[in-house]
Amino acid sequence: MGAVPKPQADGSMVKTGVSPQPFQVEVPLACVLPDMIQTKLMELIKKREEELNTQIEVKPSMNLWDWLGQSYVSGLRILQQFLPKKYQFAEEILEKLIKFAEEPAKKKQEAAARRSEELRREQEASLQAVADEETALKHVINCFLSIRNKLDYTFPESDIMLP
Repeated sequence: MGAVPKPQADGSMVKTGVSPQPFQVEVPLACVLPDMIQTKLMELIKKREEELNTQIEVKPSMNLWDWLGQSYVSGLRILQQFLPKKYQFAEEILEKLIKFAEEPAKKKQEAAARRSEELRREQEASLQAVADEETALKHVINCFLSIRNKLDYTFPESDIMLP
């Protein structure tokens, strides 16, 4: 550590041999940082609100054949009800036809549902991270404000009031 210099009449400085004694070096930071952190906190709160208002749903990418397959299944079921007993499909054949027609669309719908659930879990984790970060920032702000209040209490003359 260097010595504290002493000003001379001619404007020069002379070393005194005394080490500097820093005094309340955290106060300038405590006075400036809360505003910056408050801005970040408002951004986090806005982000969380946007996340909460975002509806997460992945729609399956159905093509014409998928749509026709689903329509075909509905038609088969209705037809089966109105056909005389002797013309109805055997239950096993009906199920195979339905499965064949429905399977491509069903797979796409299941994949979309899985992706929607995955995105919801990611959103939940993101919101938890925002809440944790928000809590941490609020704590930091309170610590800085405490330092600033202690300065105002201990040294009231340090508060420069503008007219």
